[in-house]
Amino acid sequence: MKRLLCLVAAVAVLSAFEAAPAAAEGSGAAPAAYSADRLSKEGFVPAAPGQAVEDSVPGGLLMLTAYGVLWTLVGGYLWRLSRRTAATQRDLDALGQRLDDLNARLKQG
Repeated sequence: MKRLLCLVAAVAVLSAFEAAPAAAEGSGAAPAAYSADRLSKEGFVPAAPGQAVEDSVPGGLLMLTAYGVLWTLVGGYLWRLSRRTAATQRDLDALGQRLDDLNARLKQG
């Protein structure tokens, strides 16, 4: 129950952060402090209407490699966890067999 409450709280916080930029964008024109001169001096040049803007994000291969490493680690962890669980189950089965044998000997003797 506590985990569910933490999950709900996390979703609420994240949705609040997503709603804040949307509310700021809805105000209309940019403030006077962000004039075209100031923006161009800072390196921002707005695209002309109808001009195609090409976005490129460097590091695509790096991102895919990182995801591959992450999923490999998760898979390895799950494999190791399953092996340890199987070993624990074998130990418990052996212990149960020993207890059954001990109880049978105690009933005989």
